[in-house]
Amino acid sequence: MAIKGILSLLAFGFSHQAAGWWILGCDKPVSIDRVDPIASPGKLSHHLHTVMGGNAFDWAMDFNTTQTANCTTCIVSKDLSNYWVPTVYFHDKNGSFVSVKQTGGANVYYQQRIDHTELEAGKSIQAFPKGFRMVAGDANARTWTDTREHKAIQFACLAPGESLPTFQGFPNRTCDSGLRLQVLFPSCWDGVNTDSDDHRSHVAYPSSIDNGFCPDTHPVRLMFLMYEVTWAVDDFNHLRTDGDQPFVLSNGDATGYSYHGDFLNGWDTDVLTNAINNTSCGDSTRGDIHLCEVFKPYLLTDGQQNQCKSVPRKTREPVNGTIAKLPGCNPVTAEGDDVPSC
Repeated sequence: MAIKGILSLLAFGFSHQAAGWWILGCDKPVSIDRVDPIASPGKLSHHLHTVMGGNAFDWAMDFNTTQTANCTTCIVSKDLSNYWVPTVYFHDKNGSFVSVKQTGGANVYYQQRIDHTELEAGKSIQAFPKGFRMVAGDANARTWTDTREHKAIQFACLAPGESLPTFQGFPNRTCDSGLRLQVLFPSCWDGVNTDSDDHRSHVAYPSSIDNGFCPDTHPVRLMFLMYEVTWAVDDFNHLRTDGDQPFVLSNGDATGYSYHGDFLNGWDTDVLTNAINNTSCGDSTRGDIHLCEVFKPYLLTDGQQNQCKSVPRKTREPVNGTIAKLPGCNPVTAEGDDVPSC
């Protein structure tokens, strides 16, 4: 079962909920491969991704492709979307790389963050349109910048008995219960384009990143998405030296600043719309998806999610366990380094 969300609503200033919200749990990945139909359609991706969702995931996809999936690793059968992030590795002192396991899958938060001024103007949250896709974060970032886009990528070190604040980038400390990586997506849409050349310009963050008002250029409010994936970095605590930072993303980034997420919509539009407008779809404190009357006929068990057959890998590169190099051309890069063009 996917990890339980532990972020409080107060932390997000969740004061203008119109109706339902929920946490969509996703179990095992449906793909771990160098495939990215948004950034690299029809060809090998630059780096490895861990992908959740429908098993129609492929080199190139549109909405109709998502609907050919016969199962999903996420909990609602009417959601055949795909959700993906870079994979995390431990960089051993001998130069090899060891894949880091996910702890309990992934959670995707679907939350309503419409501003009170928009509600007063008669606006409402819209379902993602068919063909909609977007990216949050920058795979080429190796330097921290004080922007909404960078602030939307958050790390949380989990440790028993401690309530630790989120931060940016890999920590120079151990995390005894794992490292949770969070991607907050823009929730303001231009109302016209389901994608853009950079996969970002058709959407924008509201004034406070996860809440607030939308800019005039992007006046349509969508559900606020957040990915939450916990990586078992604590498996490597015994191999660490105090103060070192031995983890890298699959694109070679040792800073963590380039962590990012991709979303490709595959929802049944009517089901998603009904859930957005149904007050039973999410209790006031936990976002329990099992309370949603709209979803109840379509909820999968843990066994059904885990039985979803993974997508056959496109490459023969080793990706799990101990490997000599990161898949693709991804030498390890530190803060300020340029990303290699190989």
